[in-house]
Amino acid sequence: FFTQKPAYEMLRSLVGSEMCIRDRFLIMLTAFVGQAILTEASLSYLGMGVQEPTAAWGLMLQGGAEEYAESAPWVPIWPGVAITLAVFGFNLFGDAVRDVLDPKLRSQT
Repeated sequence: FFTQKPAYEMLRSLVGSEMCIRDRFLIMLTAFVGQAILTEASLSYLGMGVQEPTAAWGLMLQGGAEEYAESAPWVPIWPGVAITLAVFGFNLFGDAVRDVLDPKLRSQT
């Protein structure tokens, strides 16, 4: 029933017929997760995100940078490494999903 609606036809023409809409959504979702992690960490670091009792990587960076900047400068490094690895991991996962699901890439190999 859903495939015969005009909205679906318009969406199908915008997305393209090569790749399913669900597949494109999944690929975009992996990119948006990395972007959400960076946004949350940035806002928390600046004090505009979640507040103190909630654990957040931005708050860990901020607290480590303020308290241990001179005595233990390696303390704020670990939340930064965690943010970097999480965002990089989601980007790699999105690339792998795209490689598996995109029929154009499968025909080139």
